[in-house]
Amino acid sequence: MTYKTGGNHAAFASPSRGSGRPGAGLDCGLEFHDLERVLSLYAEDSETSDKIQALGFDASGTLRGKARIRAYWGKALALLPNLHFELIDTYVSPDSIVVFYQNERGAKICE
Repeated sequence: MTYKTGGNHAAFASPSRGSGRPGAGLDCGLEFHDLERVLSLYAEDSETSDKIQALGFDASGTLRGKARIRAYWGKALALLPNLHFELIDTYVSPDSIVVFYQNERGAKICE
């Protein structure tokens, strides 16, 4: 998933948050299935892309605006009760952020 425009990049900026373990202490809400905490990472005009069509979005995978992002994460959290990730690293440019993580199935993914 690529995050663009706005959002709280600082939430992803420090993978190790003091424990020495990548992703430990990452407070983005996924671990608690807290939709409002997840959405706090996004500005109203955020744009995000994901190719997971099973979540009901079109083939482009681009979501524009917080309302569409809310629908995406709401559905993801409802469909995937074990959804979580361990942050490995982040890649930040002036208008986007890419997150490298390991998901609940052990797959390492850069989005």
